[in-house]
Amino acid sequence: MKPSFTLSLSFFLLSFAFASCNDDDATPEPTPFVLTDHYVAGTLTPKSNTYSSVYLISFLQNNKAVFIGSGNNLTGDYRLTKDSLIVEISDPNNYRIARFGINENHELTSAYYRALTMEYGATGTLVPIAATNQLAGKTFKGEEMKMGPTSFRKDLLYRFNVAGTSYGSGVDPATINPDANSFELINNSTFKYKQGSTTELGFVVDQKLTVFRQSGLFYFGTYTQQ
Repeated sequence: MKPSFTLSLSFFLLSFAFASCNDDDATPEPTPFVLTDHYVAGTLTPKSNTYSSVYLISFLQNNKAVFIGSGNNLTGDYRLTKDSLIVEISDPNNYRIARFGINENHELTSAYYRALTMEYGATGTLVPIAATNQLAGKTFKGEEMKMGPTSFRKDLLYRFNVAGTSYGSGVDPATINPDANSFELINNSTFKYKQGSTTELGFVVDQKLTVFRQSGLFYFGTYTQQ
């Protein structure tokens, strides 16, 4: 009887060890991709000009999408397939179509944009919506361009307050008040400021802040987190 008991015990221990090994090596299920947990952030450059502006596209339930630029927000529809993402605003007075290639890793591989009859050179990144405010307490520095290729301010700073609800900008760090300009926070990584004839729209991706400012003329810049 002893040999039989020893053999049974050995088999039990071997089976337990094998099962434990399989549990340890088990690959967790990938998190399902949900488009409404992301937004598109990108830039537009008219083919007849050299200046760039910033735009965003937020995705809602029931295949609705909101285009956000320096003007009024526009609501349309989106279609997502295995290799393309198309956003269309059918209003004939504000017609827009944005068409993106998308790969199996849910990265945008190409971008096309048309408003009414005007086509734009476009860029776009599909950005996960962050759980926390990505602007709070941060400072970014870079060169601001005016109406395209003209350098306007080489060392412009954007400084956001600790709460991530307002910002100040300028070239002299001693004079920047981060509580100067209250803004609308969008998707926890984008700000939109509007006061009178001035609008600023900017987003953070990979620790870089991209901003378009409309104030009579057009200003654009990409700023690195300090």
